[in-house]
Amino acid sequence: LASPEAYCRTVLKHLCIDRWRAIKARDGDVELVEEIAEANAPPEVEREEAAEFLEHFLANLLERQQRVMRMTMRGDKVEEIAEREVTDSNQWNAFSKEIEDIQKEWKTIGFASKKENQKIYDRFRAACDKFYGRKRDFYTEYKDSINSNLDKKISLCEAAEALKSSTEWKKATDQFINLQKQWKEIGAVPRKKSEQLWKRFRAACD
Repeated sequence: LASPEAYCRTVLKHLCIDRWRAIKARDGDVELVEEIAEANAPPEVEREEAAEFLEHFLANLLERQQRVMRMTMRGDKVEEIAEREVTDSNQWNAFSKEIEDIQKEWKTIGFASKKENQKIYDRFRAACDKFYGRKRDFYTEYKDSINSNLDKKISLCEAAEALKSSTEWKKATDQFINLQKQWKEIGAVPRKKSEQLWKRFRAACD
C-alpha cells in the first residue's frame, strides 16, 4: 500500500492545492489530517474535500490491513498443517478437509494491495502445494507397499497349495503354521483383492 504521505500528496496534486507543504508521515500517525489542515491551509471547501478523501483512504487502509492479517493467519495455519506428521489415510483425509475449508475462507477475504496480495498468495500457495505434495508421495509409497504385499501373499498362497499334497504331515503342519505367521506379518493388500486372497489362503491351509 502507498504510505499516507504519498497518498496525501497525490490527493493534493489532483485538488490543485500546491500551497500545501509535504508532511512526513510517521508510523501509525493518527494526527495526519489535522497536521495537513494546519499547514498553509487552503480554502475551506478544498480542506473539507481533502479531509473527506483522506478519511476514506485511511478507512480503506485499515480494511486492507485487516485483510492482510486474515490472509496471513490462514497462511500460517496451512503451513502448520503441511508440517504435521501423518501416518494413515484417515489423517490425510481429515487434514485435507481442513485445507479445503481454509481455501474456501481465503476466497471470501478479498484483496490487499497488488504487491502484498501476490506475496501472501505465493506463500499460501506454496504451503498448499507442500501439503498436497506430501500427500501424493504418501499414497505413491502406500500403493507400492500394498502391491508388494499382494505379491508376497500370492507367494504364500502358492506355497500353502503346494503343501496340500505333502504326505509328511508333521513337517507340513509346521510349515503351514510358519506360513500363517508370515501372512499376519505382511500387512495390507489392495482392498479389492483382500477377501479373495484370504479365502484362497484359508482353503489351502484347511
